[in-house]
Amino acid sequence: MVIDGQTFNFGTDIVLLTAANNNNGLYGPPGFWGFVGAQTGGNPANIATPNPWIGSIFFEFDCGDPGNASSPFPWLTAGAVAYGPFGGHHFGSSRWPATALQRGRAKVHVLTHYSQQAETLTWGPVGGAPQPYVLSGGRLPTIQFKIAGRIILDYRVVTAWQALSSYPQYSYVLAIAGGAASVFVQQNANGVSAGAAPNFAGVAVGATVADGSCLWKNCSFPIYAAGSGQTALNIPISNKLGGPGGSMLIADAWQGGQSTAWRDGITPQIIEAPIGWLQQPNGAFVTGMNRPNFATRLGAVTIDNTGAWTCLGRSKYATCCLPDNDGTWNTGGFSNPALCIADYLQTPRNQFGLGVGLTHDSIDTVIAAANICDEPVIEVF
Repeated sequence: MVIDGQTFNFGTDIVLLTAANNNNGLYGPPGFWGFVGAQTGGNPANIATPNPWIGSIFFEFDCGDPGNASSPFPWLTAGAVAYGPFGGHHFGSSRWPATALQRGRAKVHVLTHYSQQAETLTWGPVGGAPQPYVLSGGRLPTIQFKIAGRIILDYRVVTAWQALSSYPQYSYVLAIAGGAASVFVQQNANGVSAGAAPNFAGVAVGATVADGSCLWKNCSFPIYAAGSGQTALNIPISNKLGGPGGSMLIADAWQGGQSTAWRDGITPQIIEAPIGWLQQPNGAFVTGMNRPNFATRLGAVTIDNTGAWTCLGRSKYATCCLPDNDGTWNTGGFSNPALCIADYLQTPRNQFGLGVGLTHDSIDTVIAAANICDEPVIEVF
């Protein structure tokens, strides 16, 4: 979430206020999401880790559960009163009756708490330059919510080894080796696996193992688009989410001006680029400064600076996106609504999902719907 241009994270900066963490009601009533800090004497200037919004802004969230029979915003319901060290505060509104459920609509209730006393106070780091009261003169902040997107497992993409199956060159399987799910790439022109799985766990990075007419090479674990590497939300040096490259959905795990060598300095590092496709470098080289338009056909080659990438096919994550033809930085986005809905259904309620399980029958339904929806329908800029 962004307040007046400053980014805050849920679970660390913004937390669910409880009886244990809200300083006897000073930070806000239990049940709201808000800010907390080491504050003494009720003076914002005495916060050890100062935050101007402590005690000044609160949130309630609701994902629009169709089965919800209770008011989604208890503190907005008419007559709602919260009690703290300074007496009762009426938060409810007569315009929001208990019957206002708004099921099927995701929404947020933002509450600002203006303090006339705070107008005369300042906040800021101890010994630092004082800052004016954030709601001075009754000013309301500008609030934005970042939707970063989730990586979603694609039930249609089989990455586990299969017995007596055909594996063309550059096909891959995922198997545990060295404690991680490593990518094993099929080296022969064409191959058929044996009736029993080879000992993937005993294959070192860069080594191979025979399997019927297949030859599998351990190419280590890949860098997924929203997984490892400098691609996480709000890492200051990231060229992806929250960094200098822009705050938007990650399109792939490619980074400009970076070596493709794994941490041993020799083994090439497989990446997901764009989301939903794995690419293997043809060796250790430094990527260019302009993002290439990656191929999305098994075995197809993409030139990148002095090296090249070979497409290994679909990754286990389903976003079904392709890069823009102009090759611009950080393009693409989710484009399969059936799989996005499946992810929302399975996400726990405390993470703003519905928290339900999918049976084998319902997974088959999701797969059928995803196959129908498998075309670009959403682009994130």
